[in-house]
Amino acid sequence: MFNHASPMRMVRVFKTMTKPQRDLIINSDFGELLNMKCSKLIPELCRFLMDCFNPNTCELDFGHRGRVPVTVQSVHKVMGVPMGTIPVAYQADSHSTRAILEMFQISNGRQPYITTVETLLGPTYPANDYYLRKFAIYSMSTVFSPTTCTRVIPKCYPPIINTEATKRLNWAKFIIDTLIRTTKAKGIKNWFKACMPYLMVLYVDSLETDAIQVPEEGTRICIWTNKLIKKIVELDTNTDGSFGKLPLKACFRSNLFMFSTDPSIVDMFIKRHVQSTLSEEYMVSVIDMCTVFEEGLAKFLVSVGSDLKDGQEKGN
Repeated sequence: MFNHASPMRMVRVFKTMTKPQRDLIINSDFGELLNMKCSKLIPELCRFLMDCFNPNTCELDFGHRGRVPVTVQSVHKVMGVPMGTIPVAYQADSHSTRAILEMFQISNGRQPYITTVETLLGPTYPANDYYLRKFAIYSMSTVFSPTTCTRVIPKCYPPIINTEATKRLNWAKFIIDTLIRTTKAKGIKNWFKACMPYLMVLYVDSLETDAIQVPEEGTRICIWTNKLIKKIVELDTNTDGSFGKLPLKACFRSNLFMFSTDPSIVDMFIKRHVQSTLSEEYMVSVIDMCTVFEEGLAKFLVSVGSDLKDGQEKGN
């Protein structure tokens, strides 16, 4: 299943595309995918992120570390896919199935292999509506909504019958809907039936990465390379192999730390500046008092900021 969901397959196709083929994809508002730098998934990280995703609140919930919202805007920012006004009709119907099988010149009623679709995206094929349909089918089958099957699922067909409407479809919402559906299925086989490149890049892009310079502008899958992701994941890995060593960016954290993003550093600061003769119980009380002060100050600043914003909006 992991191999079926690998973005490496799409990147491999992109490398052989001709300019007319690439222009066709760009004009359909899928051009950012052509520059995707994230071609490898990290299975352990993917499982961790799927476990952290809350389908009810639609966010990555990391407990005391904080929460990262999963929204159509973040999907567009990470993947660069269209977020149009028309829902993606991901459900099989006989008319669409018949039309696509005729396009593939299949008469025995069996769906095409995903590898067959990949072959038909080669550089010798013309950049036309048929090519765009094949590209959309391949994108859904390998990255947007990967399947455990070796053949294409007929649910992919209805959204791509009308190629003129492709860019007006809300592909970002489709990726989220697939993630929610996959999470609720709760099966091990379903772990990679969601858009894992999105989750992986969203996560590493939400971490404090002061040690590594990552450009802030640009579609994130075009910025985060395999090498960069691997480096950040190594920094985020605890000694026991679990993830979560790095803090989330301030906007995603549950608590705002006044002195440091790492509470243990505050503890060390306090212990270093009080008398060594004081009891451990007293030391813990001082640390707790500072923590309460920080949290109270954070809530006060958020409240003041909110009041100022409301006042400005009323004034306008």
